[in-house]
Amino acid sequence: MYREKRRNKIVIFILICILCLMGIGYAAFKTSINITGTTDISSTWDIKIISADVTDTNGTGENVKNTYNDLSASLEANLYEKGDYVEYSIIVENKGTFDAKLETIGITNSNNEAVKITGGNGSQNNPYQLS
Repeated sequence: MYREKRRNKIVIFILICILCLMGIGYAAFKTSINITGTTDISSTWDIKIISADVTDTNGTGENVKNTYNDLSASLEANLYEKGDYVEYSIIVENKGTFDAKLETIGITNSNNEAVKITGGNGSQNNPYQLS
């Protein structure tokens, strides 16, 4: 009889411990946290061509027309003889507060093999770099 009471006490103690562990486990898995908030970003996007100038000429090559606005430039040159060239430097600047990186540039040329367009001061993988 003494052993039976002792065994009952041990079983009750184990069941109480299991019940407590189940309660703790349920509370741990059921707990959730919700965090909400808002933010305002006040950046400006202001990318512009600030200059398109002739930097070099060779032979009888001459600059005929050189116009640009915020996002496009139109450059015309007369090349009369083999080896003539006109070289332009186009500077694009970001005056906004939003960081920008120029990855591609849209170029329309005359499909003339005498016209050669090369990239600027960026890396070899990304020759067109905007700063």
